[in-house]
Amino acid sequence: MNGATTTAHLEPDTEIRVNVFDTFVSVRIGGLVAVSLIADTGTSEVLRSLAHAAQEAAQTLEAMTTPTPEGAA
Repeated sequence: MNGATTTAHLEPDTEIRVNVFDTFVSVRIGGLVAVSLIADTGTSEVLRSLAHAAQEAAQTLEAMTTPTPEGAA
């Protein structure tokens, strides 16, 4: 990955869009201000890893908001 670091808060209405070009795709996250990840051919495994990490993060957030029974550890 070419270096850049940015931080943004996801909101429930955050737009996510995939754009397809001749030799690459972009995954755009955001609205007025967006982050666009460019993936060339040969990088599909990186996108799969990103999707896996996003799934793990979503499950963690759901666990944080799931009420536990009284007295449960």
